[in-house]
Amino acid sequence: MDERFDIAECPVAVLLGHERRMAWGLRSGQWLLQVDRIERMESCAPRVVNLAPVVVEDRSLGL
Repeated sequence: MDERFDIAECPVAVLLGHERRMAWGLRSGQWLLQVDRIERMESCAPRVVNLAPVVVEDRSLGL
C-alpha cells in the first residue's frame, strides 16, 4: 500500500501489488510452492508474474 493524493488533494491508499502463495505438502516433508504476483497495480497495465514452482523447506514458506 502507498498513500497518495487524488485530484481534490485528499489522501487515498493505493494498492501497489498482490501476491498469492499456494503450497502442497510432499511425502518427503518438503513443500511444492507456487507464487503468483501482480505488480504495478496502480498503472493502467498491471503486470502478472507467475513464478516457477519450487520445492522448499517449512521455514521458506514465509508463514
